[in-house]
Amino acid sequence: MGCCDAPGLMPIEEALDKMLTPITPVTETLTLPLPDALGYVLAEDILSPINVPPFDNSAMDGYAIRLSDLEQNTTLPMIGKSFAGAPFEGDWPAMTTVRIMTGQKSLRL
Repeated sequence: MGCCDAPGLMPIEEALDKMLTPITPVTETLTLPLPDALGYVLAEDILSPINVPPFDNSAMDGYAIRLSDLEQNTTLPMIGKSFAGAPFEGDWPAMTTVRIMTGQKSLRL
């Protein structure tokens, strides 16, 4: 008996063999127009020839802060906002934060 076997239960190796034996791996592929491909699984990865979006962007709203500023354990004032298409261009002094909206490029320091 193995470490995971229990009286009255099928051993794991036998269970795996019973599950995997009737399975036949897919060996052929189809080439279909995209509208006809619903319900099928890709045979290989599809890679975009361009970056989408073509810039670094945030996945959700948040705040830009410096890790060293967190060591002070104090509330940081927000000195500006960074919107998609309109990045924050002002000075970003220590001990402050900048609000970053969804889709915005990362801050340039």
